[in-house]
Amino acid sequence: MPTRRKGEEWADSVRAQLKAEVGLGWTIANHVQRGIATGRTKLTHRNSDGQRSSVMLDIPFSEATQWQLLNRVVAIAEVMRSDPTKSLADAAVANPDVADAPAA
Repeated sequence: MPTRRKGEEWADSVRAQLKAEVGLGWTIANHVQRGIATGRTKLTHRNSDGQRSSVMLDIPFSEATQWQLLNRVVAIAEVMRSDPTKSLADAAVANPDVADAPAA
């Protein structure tokens, strides 16, 4: 598990909820570049073969967006379950964040 940074205690509960909702193999973390947290969310999926793939989500990694993060990852996982040939990147693009979309 990534090193917890100051102010990210809320992330433990989100990760536990994520495990309960979509199972093992899904991880979210604050993207770290050159030792500095960028505030962007990195989603990593480990498949049954042990291969990992990662994608950057457009949702900030913060306590204020924890429910949005959880809902987005659950939706991406459902897309990948319904079409096992789809990559993580394709599933993330095919599933735009509906919470930010304007109402019809």
